[in-house]
Order: sequence, then structure tokens, then C-alpha cells
Amino acid sequence: MFYKILQFFRSVKPPDKIFHSSNPALKTAVTEGVAFVVFPETITRQEISTLLEELRGAALEIAFHDTIHPTLSDPGAYFSYSTRKTINNDHWSMTYGNHGWSGGIFHIRQETLCQQIFNLVSKGKMDRIQITEVCFFSGYAVEDSEKSKVKDNTIFQMHAP
Repeated sequence: MFYKILQFFRSVKPPDKIFHSSNPALKTAVTEGVAFVVFPETITRQEISTLLEELRGAALEIAFHDTIHPTLSDPGAYFSYSTRKTINNDHWSMTYGNHGWSGGIFHIRQETLCQQIFNLVSKGKMDRIQITEVCFFSGYAVEDSEKSKVKDNTIFQMHAP
């Protein structure tokens, strides 16, 4: 019964009606009721930046697996980005974790998020980002500005050109 109710609510707003990028090379794919933006291999950093502005304007959250991010457990970390609890239009709120561990909410510059996505796509480590059914841990405490700056710098350096 729960599954049928969940399917009903997922079908009320079909994901392809939620978001359309201005870039025709970006496609929306739906897998088991979850929508993704699929990247072409030739996407540019500027096109990703424009996409992030469009996602922000549509108040959509995003999620993806960063296989490069070091962890103590399984490889990589699952990142979720949102505009909830953000400090301004140049930053996204970010939570991340993997199999039993997670961090608080960090404020990450859009430039860093753009670089993270671009690097993962250009290295063939990722070809899509999730834009519906995103699990953003909004109940976590917001980390102080210094911790956010350190995390932002760590992500940026990890994905630097």
C-alpha cells in the first residue's frame, strides 16, 4: 500500500515537467521515479555553471556520488546540495556521507560545486546528477564559517584542473 501511495505522489509532478535546461545538450532522464540531469561528455565548466543557476532558480536540490573524495570506509562520498540554509546566492548548502558517517551542513561556493561536477564528468567518473528525491540532511547543524571555508577549499583543491 505504501508503495502505491509513494508512486502516486511521484506521478503527480512528472520530473520532466519540473526542470528543462536552456542547454539542449542536457537531457533529463527518469529512473524508478527519480529524475536526473544527464551530461554530455563534452560539457564545459560554463555550461555547468549555467545549469547550477537554473537549478537554483527552480529551487531544486542535487545529489551525486563523488568517487574521488577520500573516506575511511567505502570509496567516495555521497554529496547533496541545496539552497536551504544557504548564506547567499554564491553558495550552496552541502551535506555528505557514506555508509554510516556524515558531516554537518557546509556552505560551499558555487564555483567549487561547478569545479567538482566538471572534474568528475571530464574524468568519466560521473555522467549525471540527481534532481528529485534528494536526501539533504537539513536537520544537521550548520558548520561555522571557518569549517565551511576549509571544506570548500578541500573540495576545490581535490578537483582542481
